[in-house]
Amino acid sequence: MTHQSSDEPTDERATSARHRAFIARIVAKLGLAGGFIAGIYGLDQPESLWLQTGFGLLITGILAQGYAFYHGLTRGWSEHEKRKESM
Repeated sequence: MTHQSSDEPTDERATSARHRAFIARIVAKLGLAGGFIAGIYGLDQPESLWLQTGFGLLITGILAQGYAFYHGLTRGWSEHEKRKESM
């Protein structure tokens, strides 16, 4: 039985990271789209809470996109390091 160190990502961890990044991209797209729609509606009715809701959704979408971008970079970097070591 081989033992992997916690520094080396396993296939299960890589798949999990891929899923988290995929879900974050979906949340980002939905948040940005919903934020723009709610914000436009809020501009028409300034006394309602739609403008603040739209702003919150936009911020959520931006943060989710940043999360997905970070995971994409770290996954790409670890895959690059693996290829470099195997050469």
